[in-house]
Amino acid sequence: MYTNTNGVFRSASPFLLSHMKERIGQQRLSLFAPMNSLLEECPQVAFMLNELINGYGQGPVYKTFFCNSHLEAVHGAIKIARHSRKSRQRDDDGRVLVFDESGYFRKYVDPQGGSEGLLVKGLSVTADREGLGQTIADDGCGIVVLSLLKLPDAGFDIVCDHCQRNNKLVILDISRMPPPDGQKLREYRLSDRFDIVCWGEGLAEFQLPFGAFSTSESLFRVWDGVKSSLIHSSTFGGNGMVVSYVKRVLTNTYPVFGSRRAYRRVLDEMETERGKVAGIRKFINSSTPSIYKNMGIGAGLVFGEGSLLYTARGLRRKSGKLDCTGGSGCNVFGHNDADLVDRVLDAHDPQQDYFQQLEERLQRLTGLDRMIQGVSGASAVEIALSLALPVGRGGRSILIFKGNFGGKTLAALNVTSGDHGPFQPLYEHVVVFDAFQADAATKLAEVLSSGAIGLVWMEIIQGRSMVSIPDELLGLVHMYKESMGYLVGVDEILNGLYRAGDVVSFDGACLKPDLMTFAKALSGMIMPVSVVLFSQELYGRITSMNRPQLDFWDRLYRNQLGCHIACHVLDKIGVTDLPGNVLKQGEWLRRELAPAGKGPKYINAAGGHGLHLHLHLNMRQFPLFIFGYERSNAILTEVLYRRGKLLCLFGRLLPPLNTGDEEAVALVAGIKRSLATHPAYFLFIGIRQAVRAKLSGMRAKWRGKKNRPAQSRSIGVAVSKLRNTLPLPQPSGLTEL
Repeated sequence: MYTNTNGVFRSASPFLLSHMKERIGQQRLSLFAPMNSLLEECPQVAFMLNELINGYGQGPVYKTFFCNSHLEAVHGAIKIARHSRKSRQRDDDGRVLVFDESGYFRKYVDPQGGSEGLLVKGLSVTADREGLGQTIADDGCGIVVLSLLKLPDAGFDIVCDHCQRNNKLVILDISRMPPPDGQKLREYRLSDRFDIVCWGEGLAEFQLPFGAFSTSESLFRVWDGVKSSLIHSSTFGGNGMVVSYVKRVLTNTYPVFGSRRAYRRVLDEMETERGKVAGIRKFINSSTPSIYKNMGIGAGLVFGEGSLLYTARGLRRKSGKLDCTGGSGCNVFGHNDADLVDRVLDAHDPQQDYFQQLEERLQRLTGLDRMIQGVSGASAVEIALSLALPVGRGGRSILIFKGNFGGKTLAALNVTSGDHGPFQPLYEHVVVFDAFQADAATKLAEVLSSGAIGLVWMEIIQGRSMVSIPDELLGLVHMYKESMGYLVGVDEILNGLYRAGDVVSFDGACLKPDLMTFAKALSGMIMPVSVVLFSQELYGRITSMNRPQLDFWDRLYRNQLGCHIACHVLDKIGVTDLPGNVLKQGEWLRRELAPAGKGPKYINAAGGHGLHLHLHLNMRQFPLFIFGYERSNAILTEVLYRRGKLLCLFGRLLPPLNTGDEEAVALVAGIKRSLATHPAYFLFIGIRQAVRAKLSGMRAKWRGKKNRPAQSRSIGVAVSKLRNTLPLPQPSGLTEL
């Protein structure tokens, strides 16, 4: 029998399996990234968490960001705390003090017993409760994390009071505990004491990857604008399958959400499109609905079948939109694959070790022997970096290529190209190399032979720009690898497992990586899954040189149900000619979408690899040159949605990998129909979007001044009536430090 006593996850219960079968049968959307927050369960759960933080009484609004684990919740909480402090005081050093009596964060941050973590910088950890107040005063940190395994008692009031008086932010991390006791939450109101509260897998009964952090509205304001709302993101976070299960757990744990009429009214209102949008604005992000509404995309898409998205209104085929976002590339077989019920959920056996089965399948596909499981792309990258970097025989630096994306956690952010000033300090030894600069090969050879590089980490096909690292540079990375002793890691989270046409997105003849990461395709479009693969030689080196960190990660995220789903995806790929279909349809789509004939030439070409395509705008075409590249892509998104009946964000096409001839023809027809539109229509859409964006900005600014988010009248009235019926807890007295 399989056991995992040191990990987060328990075996899947019959109740969970039944819930998943029910949701697939109803064809409800699960992975709808990057628009997961538009699913109704997200504002519903965010509202519930807000009420728990306020002890069912009046208090400040807390906005919730959904992620995939307790650790990701803490990462996100620290990120927004640092950003908020730096927005007020640019020279803030971002230091964080973590109080953790259990020793968990010590094991996570510095398992080797060093002074601080390798990749997560600026954290110090203490387990001394008696001296905590003095430690905070002496440390000079601006952010304090209280990581507890039970709700805090009044003894922590002295710490919270000191932090409030000295402009320090306090994060309560209860992400490793089961759902807290409702009566205690009422007696000890968290909103009176804490700026941020972190939640974890306990809210999913330790069966599914889940994390969230709820932030006071005043603190969240740095991420509550149109431009800043996507500064922190997660492909899997807030997915419908997990959050809907969390909603069930919360409803069962806290009967008040089902028994009180006012609560039922609020939750029911959020099942309407208008109420859902109001709930998102109030409890998640004020600007998120506006971003999509400004591009003509409402919040009504809630069902999915194969490649189709549709609303509750009308027949599916008549109201359906072709899904070309594909959960940001997660879709292999489309939405709600019926085979998952018969071959996974009905057949799941807790006695089986599906982890080992998945490891064996991936070993045969990639040649890499050992596997560690994660819960997201970012977690896989973090695991890979933290295990590989200390055992490289080269230097201390990580080399990435300009444009690389590794994720948004504090650890994965180190290999994400861009300006991360608000979240500093980060790992300081990162070399960002421009692969397309003049004399790139000569300059790269100099960097690689300098002895400073310990790890080369890269997306071969970069997810942001879709450019490929030239083979000449990959050859140099391989050539210097042995002599200079650095390790080579490849991120295949987006383009691996046949998205670009093969198992991996590079030629194995010119590059031999030591480790690789995979994620999106393994999810089956219903559950977060990711893995890191290691060569046997590297795994052995880690075992001998970095064993504490290996032991920590090896079983932390093992989830047998997730591995079973991933095995099913690989097995189904194995009995179909999926690689051949990807190459065939991708080539046909690029050929059919090449500019030809009369009419406006809004695109120059359809570029990309396999079934990861991009429509390249012709910025010389009227009226695109009036609006600029970013706004023109938003115009294209709305025109394709309205005229082409397909959901395609900013010209990026990510259809299912099993796209058939009929769907490919419909896709091309929709795009050509959209691009045949008169320029005056593009001009009209562009002007309307600009006006909407201006009005959205003005409303957001007004809400900021009034310090209250927009909400529907029904939700506001319902919450007011509810709070008038509940006794308000009396705040505990605070003691001077």
